[in-house]
Amino acid sequence: MSEKAIAQIADETNELWFSVASIWEIRSLGITAFHALQASALPLHHRDPFDQMLIAQAQIENMILVSTDAI
Repeated sequence: MSEKAIAQIADETNELWFSVASIWEIRSLGITAFHALQASALPLHHRDPFDQMLIAQAQIENMILVSTDAI
C-alpha cells in the first residue's frame, strides 16, 4: 500500500469499514440488494465477483476502496 493509504488507515480519526467479502471482520458492511445490482452493472475490469462487490459497496456507500491489487 502507498504511504498515504497506510497513514489514512492509521489515523484514528478515520472510520474504517471492511466488507464481509474480506477476510478481516473488524466492522462488517453487509451486502444489500443495492450492492448486488451495482456490482452487476460494473464493467468487467475485475472478473473476480468479490472485487466487483467491494467496488460496488464503495461506490454506493461513498467510501474509498484501498487495495494492494494492481488491477
